[in-house]
Amino acid sequence: MSPVKRSTNAPSRSLQIMAADPVPRRQEPRRDRLTDLVDRMTADVVLAHAPGQRVLDLGRGNRQLAEWVEDRAASLSVVDATDLGRGADVHLAVPDGQFDLVYCVRTLPHLGRDDETSVSAARSLLAETARVLRDDGTALIQFDNPRSLWGLYHGLRNPVTVVEGGPMVLDSDRGITRLDTLGRFKRMLPRSLHLARLHGTRIAAHAPSLLAVPVLGSLIERFEWFGRDRRMLGVFGAHVLVELRKVGLEASP
Repeated sequence: MSPVKRSTNAPSRSLQIMAADPVPRRQEPRRDRLTDLVDRMTADVVLAHAPGQRVLDLGRGNRQLAEWVEDRAASLSVVDATDLGRGADVHLAVPDGQFDLVYCVRTLPHLGRDDETSVSAARSLLAETARVLRDDGTALIQFDNPRSLWGLYHGLRNPVTVVEGGPMVLDSDRGITRLDTLGRFKRMLPRSLHLARLHGTRIAAHAPSLLAVPVLGSLIERFEWFGRDRRMLGVFGAHVLVELRKVGLEASP
């Protein structure tokens, strides 16, 4: 597996990671008001951490976000989702402790081919994230949450999955989409990654059409921004962006 190197505005400080062959361009999801809102809210969090940092984008889930990060970071390296594969193991051809910031959006829920390989791939990606981060570095990892309006909708359509009490794994245009509770996500973390904060998006906004309704749309959008960083509300977001800090094992409790 060979990661993809994006250009940076500080090439002398950037990590030289090149792919042997061009990576096929993945079709971007259809844009709508809700997608734009979620992207802006997610980008706002990532960009707050990016200035002056050595950054790794795991999955290139949002190409526009990568462009914005590139303008602010000391260097940006990118691993395309196609290089992560659909298997049960993820390996990054990157030295230990190389990055100050790793972010992964629109990627973790789509790893693997089925429930079993998605669990293994998620654990593997999180372990690799911890390995390539410097001590006290930050990882921003996004997962999809079944305890949300969006998750409830899919749960009602997939009652067997809900009764079994396991993760919700759905067929999607990206192969699979896996939904995990915060508790399940935390159990997949390596010992060196500790949860610092969480940011939830799509807490109340389920359908793009609602944002187009005069007054109501504006109120929903304001509520989304209000609830994003408040744990009691954010934990019910359809997409949860967790802020993780790497702590050396000798410093771990």
